[in-house]
Amino acid sequence: MSPVPPSASSPVSSPAAPVRSPAARRLRRGGALLLGLVLAAPAGAAALVGPPAVLAPECAAPAPSRAVRPTLGPLPGAARTDPQARAAAQRALDWLAGATIAWQDQHQCYGCHVQAVTVDALAVGQAKGYTVVPAQLDRVLAGVTALPGGAHSPGGLGYHGGQLRIPAKAIGGAAFARFDALVDNRLRDELLQVAEELRAAQDQSGRVVDAEGWSNPPVGTGRPEQWTALGIQVWRQAYERSGDDRWLAAAALAEDWMAGQAAALTGQEDLQQVNHTLMGLLAGGAGAGEQSVARVAAVLAERQHADGGWGLQPGRSDPLATGQTLAVLRQLGRTETDPVVARGTAWLVDHQLAGGSWGTGGAAKAEAMWGVLGLVSVDALTVEHAGLAHGDHVAGTVPVEVVAADNGGAGVQSVELFVDDIRVAAACGDRLAFPLPADGLADGAHIVDVLATSASGARTRRRLTVYAGAHYLTRPASRWEGTGTRLSVRNIADPTLGTALSVEVRAEGAPAVLWSTTAPAPQGAWSTVWDGTGAVPGNDRYVATLTLRDRSGTVLHQHEQRFVHDSPAARAATYGAVAGQLNWADSAEEVANAVIELVDGDGRVVERTRSTANGAYRFKDVAGGAYTVRVKKEGQAAQEAPVTAAPAAEASADFAL
Repeated sequence: MSPVPPSASSPVSSPAAPVRSPAARRLRRGGALLLGLVLAAPAGAAALVGPPAVLAPECAAPAPSRAVRPTLGPLPGAARTDPQARAAAQRALDWLAGATIAWQDQHQCYGCHVQAVTVDALAVGQAKGYTVVPAQLDRVLAGVTALPGGAHSPGGLGYHGGQLRIPAKAIGGAAFARFDALVDNRLRDELLQVAEELRAAQDQSGRVVDAEGWSNPPVGTGRPEQWTALGIQVWRQAYERSGDDRWLAAAALAEDWMAGQAAALTGQEDLQQVNHTLMGLLAGGAGAGEQSVARVAAVLAERQHADGGWGLQPGRSDPLATGQTLAVLRQLGRTETDPVVARGTAWLVDHQLAGGSWGTGGAAKAEAMWGVLGLVSVDALTVEHAGLAHGDHVAGTVPVEVVAADNGGAGVQSVELFVDDIRVAAACGDRLAFPLPADGLADGAHIVDVLATSASGARTRRRLTVYAGAHYLTRPASRWEGTGTRLSVRNIADPTLGTALSVEVRAEGAPAVLWSTTAPAPQGAWSTVWDGTGAVPGNDRYVATLTLRDRSGTVLHQHEQRFVHDSPAARAATYGAVAGQLNWADSAEEVANAVIELVDGDGRVVERTRSTANGAYRFKDVAGGAYTVRVKKEGQAAQEAPVTAAPAAEASADFAL
């Protein structure tokens, strides 16, 4: 397996407690500056030093939150504090938890949208520092797993004796994915099971197909965009939790189909169709600056009503459409500094009933579920940044500027900037400016974290993944499909370069090209299938060389993907797997983007990969024998562990860094 970058996560916050990210660990840990960079101290930064450590600022008093606009890379709108939105979100979350439990007590079954979207809202709420009662969360989780139709029923997630299998699995699986990403991994097995079931429903175009054709507006749209977007969310998190790149291959094929839907939008489509299209693109890994994403986001902005809301019916705003659209725009990275988001948030706050919902009757739950997701995405602090965006390819010196505002009204104490878990800049108050020398970064993916802390101890993190050097092909993956091997990748190169991808397949260790193809490769997901043409009899190990060129023929990036060309059953009979988990020793948080090497008995690196956003790694199709797993992370001493691979078995090596 080849290096695969971690995904970006939504901002995460918590009140007066460490966030779920490694932020608390970073506050205590020093370490050599990344890759030998010599970073200049920005004006106003406190306690910044060169190697061996950049220390956190010691800020005696917070600066008051204020409406500001950075001077570097102007941001849309101005940061504003909004305690009313947080309070409204808490009321809605409380109402939704109680209403969902009452519904499942009455009906004693899994109700697809009812428990699943509630799990989604509770997971986001807990991650962002709202009060989530553990006992209530446990009861809703029991409803989506243990009640009839739940994940533990025969056949897995279903409804009323096995009906609505794809909708039930897609909606429930997406909730498992969000919970797994933001809370903990107790639903790991259920997540991987539903990922497999949804994969079986994916056709050759990439869509997830519901053969029953269920449509029940507004919960079920009856369109493949809904099930496909949710499927991508499930597959992406299945990869993050397991390190198995076959889920990336499924997500890439689905994302490519979704990009086609985005290109065909006229602006007159059903609003949920537009929302699901953007959901799918973002879950697939598309960045805010990619053309397909920008196109769909523009359609959503155009569909906003004069009163600030969105509606399932033209001219009439409603909480479901408004909440869903806000939730998607916030996944895109937009905050209340964006006037579109600010007006939508204000609509939800202004139309909320005293009890926390937006209406009465059965429809109230569906409306409240999405209304909650629209509001619960409001962080403890608003954090905006200029100069960097998720998915960017960076070069030269990047002028990074950060501004924060406390939505609790206590003021911002400090702002910190991390690159690959190492603090590179810090400042007291609510803003930070820093010239990031991107040319000093190694080729490949890098995690950038912005952490803002309020005077009350609340923290909000914004995490980005950026790419440096000759690195434009991300998330490479391979997967067996019937009689062939699908090879997939994401191309992040500027679309004006007119890029094309060529693939050459060779037997491992042999120079002769057995099969090749070249095709245009627009920005986004790309894949091809080798059907075995030219395969060497008796050999199943091959190497695909993927070469990205611009229209002039200049090579931008070349990547080698090793794979076994055979069915999963045949591979399992011959090969084993080596997998494991990386956590920080002093916080138990997961370590993302670390380099893991599989070393044979002669000291040769057989394969190399990177840990996922959830700290997982996996080497597939490993020949039997003794190996050493070596972990490397900037600022840390390398660690090693012995493993023995065997056919049809998985050897495990976990690490605490």
